[in-house]
Order: sequence, then C-alpha cells, then structure tokens
Amino acid sequence: MSLPASSSSPWRFFVDENLTHLLAPRLLAEGYFADDVRDVGLQKHPDSDIWAYTQAHSEVLITKDKDFADIRAYPPPHPGIVIVDVPDVLTVATLVQLIIGGLASLAGQSLTNAVVTISPGRVRVRR
Repeated sequence: MSLPASSSSPWRFFVDENLTHLLAPRLLAEGYFADDVRDVGLQKHPDSDIWAYTQAHSEVLITKDKDFADIRAYPPPHPGIVIVDVPDVLTVATLVQLIIGGLASLAGQSLTNAVVTISPGRVRVRR
C-alpha cells in the first residue's frame, strides 16, 4: 500500500491478520501509511516474523493479539504497538471506526515504545 500524497502523519501502521483487511485502506484514506500482513506475504506467519517486519520497516503494529503487550517478549525499542481489545460481536464498520477514533485521540503524540490499548470508550497508553 502507499502513502497518500496529502498525508502528514508520522505514523506508519502494520495491520495484523486478526483484524479486518478493510482497516489498512481506511487508514490510508485517513492520511496514515498502512501495510497489511496479507499484502506483504506474512499471512499465517508466526508472531516473531510479524515483529521482525514491524521493526525492520519502523511500523506500528495494530493487532488484537494481546501477547504483543508483554514487554518481556516485545521490549523497547520499537515503533509502537496498538492492541485492539474489543468484543467479537462488533460489526466491521464499528471496529474500524473505533480504531480510527482511538488513533485520532492520540494525534500529535509519539507512539515510539508505547503500548496503546484501544477498547470501546477507552484509549490507554503505556510507556
């Protein structure tokens, strides 16, 4: 995927396969850079491969996999981790809007070395 010409966001995101494939295009439409695991050939790869890719490309991982919140396994330095903690009953549209809204609430902040948790009604940042 490519960065929209009008984008001014410093954030670069990598969408894990446990989230909808519609998220990366929506992030692009919002002015962010976004790659999707399915578009770079890492679908069904282990977490270690996903982590290595985000590190090598300086991309913030967006995932539902709470294992990535373990700083003993995934310690700084890193570009950032966004954990999406939502019930599985949400519609895709609601899920995507919740993520976009959560990210918008962090505008202007650095995500470097942060673990962000986005859940309904709450965005938590751990540094």
